[in-house]
This record gives sequence, structure tokens and C-alpha cells, in this order.
Amino acid sequence: MAEEFAIVLIGDFNPKIYQPSWFANQRLVRQSEADAAEVELIHSDFTSFSTECFVLQVARERFSMTVRSSAFKQQLHDLVVGTFNLLLHTPLTQMGINATTRLQFRNDTDWHAFGHFLVPKSQWAPILHRPGTRAVTVEGVRDDKWPGHVAVIAEPLRGAINEALIRVNDHYDESGEKKKGQDSSYFLEVLSQCYDASLSRARVIVDGLVEKYLQQGVFDDGTADD
Repeated sequence: MAEEFAIVLIGDFNPKIYQPSWFANQRLVRQSEADAAEVELIHSDFTSFSTECFVLQVARERFSMTVRSSAFKQQLHDLVVGTFNLLLHTPLTQMGINATTRLQFRNDTDWHAFGHFLVPKSQWAPILHRPGTRAVTVEGVRDDKWPGHVAVIAEPLRGAINEALIRVNDHYDESGEKKKGQDSSYFLEVLSQCYDASLSRARVIVDGLVEKYLQQGVFDDGTADD
């Protein structure tokens, strides 16, 4: 199973700040890493570039940093914390700690069975011809003290054969006790206290879902007789 991790922030950003040279000047990345960065765009409305460690995209209302290997999970945390400790006055209102797992199935039959496991088709077969699962989102209430929710999204991997993605979005809202969008401090505290637990929760969710799928012997594809 391949994994990808991201921290997404919603707030008020100046995209042009977030470029490779700035990260190098602030000693958040090595100068050689900044020099080797692949820049897609640096503009007042949107910045996008990638390094050997991470992919960064910043719009005026959304910051997203992604790593595509579990080996870089800690770097992801440290880079985001380091960035917004320096830019502490950036107003933030929401945060997602996101983990994506890529599943490879042995064949087309197993791939379809996973879709039937997620969404049994008996209720759909009478009203749709050959119903198939395109995407499923299930949201749960948080079981900790932080405002927000946990959402699990399962969907086919576009352009791939017999592969699917399971995304766990551990979403944190701003505390009602804090003035809305005041600065970055609240979400830096959340990251400090919750990052490891969030990724562990995502792993438990994915492992539990896959385990239940593997334990199920018969899948409802909507063709069984009444």
C-alpha cells in the first residue's frame, strides 16, 4: 500500500511569499533543495512547486503541503510548523491532516468486490443499470476535545487499473473560544498535540476497512435472486 500525507490550511495567504528561495533563506530547507525545486508557478494569486521532499500549493485562501512517502511524515510536520512560526500572524480558520492510502487489487473482480463491499447494490439494481461505486464519503464525529470531524473518502484511482484510494481527512475547525482567524497559534497547538495521533487514527481506519473487506466472502453486486 502506497501512502501520501498532507496538511491543508484554510485562511488568508500571500502566495508569492511561499517560494523555494524563501524556504532556503529561512533555513527550512537546504539551499541545494531549493535550487533543485521544480517551479510550476509563482504568482500573487497562486504558487506551486515541488522538491524531493514535498509538493506545495498556495492560493489566497488555501495552503497545501504534501509528501508522497511515509519517510517524510515528520518533515511535513516540521516544515508546516516552522513556516507558520515564522508567519505567525497569518489568519487561519481550518486545518486538515490528511492521509491517503493507495490500494492495488489482484484483478478486476476483487476491485469491483471492494466497491460492492462499500456500497451493496441490491437497493440500486432496480433503479440503475449495472450500478457501480464511483466514490463514497463517510463522516464521523470527533472523539476528542477538538472541534471538527473525521471524513473517510474511498474512490477509484483515475487512470489506473484495479486501484483505489482511501483518503482520511482529519478536519479541525477553529475553537469557539478564539477570535476567528486571529493568527496561526491555535492550529500550531493542534499540530503539536494531534499530528501523530491523527496519522495513527488514519492507519487504524484504513487497516480496519481493509480487514473487514478481506473477511467478507460474498459481495452484494445486485444480481442475487430475491
